[in-house]
Amino acid sequence: MASQINETPILNGLDAVKFSEDIEANESAKASLEESRDVLESYRKIMSNADIE
Repeated sequence: MASQINETPILNGLDAVKFSEDIEANESAKASLEESRDVLESYRKIMSNADIE
């Protein structure tokens, strides 16, 4: 039997500020060229093995 999914809590105060700062830092960080190539290579491997009609 599946378990019930809880509602996402609403952040207030310092938790909300920290969350907002973490999101901004994450969005502004760019992936390195090597990391981008690794992700693309993995994607291509997965898609070559996928059975898509």
